[in-house]
Amino acid sequence: MSWSLALVDGDLAKGPGGSLATVVDEYKVAQDLFCWIFHPFGADPMNPTYGSFIDSPGGFSVNIAGKTYFLPTNYSDLVNSEVTRILNAYITNQGNKVNFQSAVYGGNIRVSPDEIISGYDISSQVVDQSLYISITLTFSGGGQATLQIPLKNNSGF
Repeated sequence: MSWSLALVDGDLAKGPGGSLATVVDEYKVAQDLFCWIFHPFGADPMNPTYGSFIDSPGGFSVNIAGKTYFLPTNYSDLVNSEVTRILNAYITNQGNKVNFQSAVYGGNIRVSPDEIISGYDISSQVVDQSLYISITLTFSGGGQATLQIPLKNNSGF
């Protein structure tokens, strides 16, 4: 099972006895995705393909790991395309992690089925000047989790 330090509003969360809190399973996946979506693309020099373009104006193409992506000018389309790109990259990373662990640990993996995404559905709705993204994740362990992401766009939809 993998874990991450828990974040609350971007800060480390305090756990029992003054220790640092951790997140596992679907909570880890949700936190990972929120961080990836809200982190500016290319801002991490150790992982230059991490992050998203949701704060960009769109209307241009980018090359990410040898694949060209067009960023729409319509904000709703931009966010949906970025969320889709990030989910697909996350799923690819999960597959690579499972394959690596299987090879290293003789067929055993240390990733919980409750954190391996087997499918997803994205929906969005515009209300006033806010875009609400809903991502329903299905995990290979059979569970589901829904992430609700409210975004404000000052340039209009």
